[in-house]
Amino acid sequence: MINLFGKSLAFLQVGLSVMLMALALALYLDAVDFGWEQPARSWHEAKGKKGDNLLVPSLFDKREATMRMLARAKRDELARLGNAQDYQASIAMVLGGNHLKGEDILDQLENGAGTLEIKRVKLNDSGALADVAFPALETPVPGINMSYAGYQAKLKDLDARIDQKQAGTDDLLKKELDVTRRLGGKMDKDGKQVLDKSGSVIEPGWYYLIEAEYQAQRELQKELEFVQPLWVKEVVDAQGVLTRRDSLMRRLEELGDKGYLTQSEFLKKLQ
Repeated sequence: MINLFGKSLAFLQVGLSVMLMALALALYLDAVDFGWEQPARSWHEAKGKKGDNLLVPSLFDKREATMRMLARAKRDELARLGNAQDYQASIAMVLGGNHLKGEDILDQLENGAGTLEIKRVKLNDSGALADVAFPALETPVPGINMSYAGYQAKLKDLDARIDQKQAGTDDLLKKELDVTRRLGGKMDKDGKQVLDKSGSVIEPGWYYLIEAEYQAQRELQKELEFVQPLWVKEVVDAQGVLTRRDSLMRRLEELGDKGYLTQSEFLKKLQ
């Protein structure tokens, strides 16, 4: 334990000796200038020439000069602060009035009723306000003559009308959808009519019925075109039969036979 304590003291002694030697060497070589009785000089003339020239400030001189500069700066800033406080006090009433007037104008712009004349703020050439006075309002803003609340009410009324039109449009779309379903009927995803197990259309639409009616009309036309000649032939044959009958009736009358039926009587008997 004593051996360790002795070694520690020896190591401490060596360390302090080295530190003091480094300090002495720095002082001897003038590495750190803490100030001398005769301040060091900076010679700009030829080397070795004696005479007055610039003094080199020591570390203490620099710190003292810095403290003096700081004191002067503090004194100057305190003076400026006092002037600013006096200026602020002188314009406090003006700024207060400007604030109240500005609040009144902003309230009018936000909640004013009826038509308003809204003007722009006049700025100087650099884009800032001219002075501490209330900003000049000279040039009217084109196209804007209502407050924010007025435009909000107008927008609300417009939204209400849009909703009303939208409701009417929705009703019209529902009617159009119903008409479309009636026109098309019940269809599958491929756009074809849905059939039941027997192959019949479940809900035929108007288009389907019109097409079916058109096909029926075509088939009827074909039947008429087929039957028309036969009907004409039968009519012609019947007309010929009636003509021959009338001829025979006249011949019977000439012969004096009265036991036959006239054409009208024959038709009544058939009924």
